[in-house]
Amino acid sequence: MRQSYYLRQRKNGGSFHVIFFAPLTGKQINRSTGTNDEKRADAVAQAWLVNGLPGKPSNKNIARKTIFCDFLYQFWDFNTSEDFREQETMGKELHVEYADEMQKAVNRYYRPYFKDMLLSQINEVTLQKHNYSHYIF
Repeated sequence: MRQSYYLRQRKNGGSFHVIFFAPLTGKQINRSTGTNDEKRADAVAQAWLVNGLPGKPSNKNIARKTIFCDFLYQFWDFNTSEDFREQETMGKELHVEYADEMQKAVNRYYRPYFKDMLLSQINEVTLQKHNYSHYIF
């Protein structure tokens, strides 16, 4: 009989990932537990097994309510950014200073122009029109 889930650490000291298997399809579902402690990771996996995986919010709903510059600022928040956590699990060495500089750039360059524009109002044409597309990410 197959286990309900497996824990895997991509690199020594990195976050544990839990791998679930969909019962009907056998498809793998891989999520980071956000911790490098195996006992905590196991507790997270068991909670997800009992309560279900936390859902990801729809990007459309976020885009309609979120101010573009706030989104960028949060994206570059070293402590809360999901992107930084994912990069850590892939073994990349990250620097707080870089994230801080990017947040300063958002405040210095983007806020004066984009002001209160919503994320849903920003598209490639808007960014290219003002030559910002290569600075954002």
